Amino acid sequence: MGKQKGKVKVVGMGFVGKIFVWVIGVLFILLGLLLLYRGLESGLFGKLLLSSLLFILSGFILLPLFNSVLARFFKVQLSGWIRFFIFLSLVVVAFILAITALSPLIQSGAGNYTGSDFGVDENSPDAIKEIIASIGEVSLKDNVLSFDVLVENGGNVQVSFQIIRLIFVDSQGKEVYSVDAKGDKVMNLYPGEASKSEMKVSNWNYKTDDYKVSASVLDLNGGVLTSTEKEFHA
Repeated sequence: MGKQKGKVKVVGMGFVGKIFVWVIGVLFILLGLLLLYRGLESGLFGKLLLSSLLFILSGFILLPLFNSVLARFFKVQLSGWIRFFIFLSLVVVAFILAITALSPLIQSGAGNYTGSDFGVDENSPDAIKEIIASIGEVSLKDNVLSFDVLVENGGNVQVSFQIIRLIFVDSQGKEVYSVDAKGDKVMNLYPGEASKSEMKVSNWNYKTDDYKVSASVLDLNGGVLTSTEKEFHA
């Protein structure tokens, strides 16, 4: 009986290249999703939306699945070089848009940008923690008192808060009402950012008088970051 020759399967660069392309494509899709999440968390969702979508699209174009979709719905296919050129172009545009959106935060770090908190470390000698709060016009309608509280980060370190403590006093200085307005999530303000919270006090049935409302912004440990007050007539 003659000897049977065995078949040896050789895994070439084609296979390795496909794996590499899949890895890079998935990484850029994840980068886009991470940027979207970061935008939601930091209040920059609108500014980072387009760059996030471009990162996701660039990653998808690299995947072999992209040509399958084109062939099925548009009856065309793109060569690897054309897909790579489109991928590179989208990545460059996405990076430019992302850097443009983040540049005010980077510059507010005064050269100490770390890439993780868009500002200097709060324990640094250069750290400046300056929180500014203001109260908008107070209106009363159907026994509901409404106004906005604007909180701005004027320093160069990140600050976090979740509670705004409201205290109301009448013209005699007597406290008539107080409440801790707790938001649904912790607010993280990076340097230069601001957050506006709408306040509503239901069942306001106190006598007609001149009042003063004070708003204190509390950090996550209950410490007062800043306070402001406003007089109104109701």
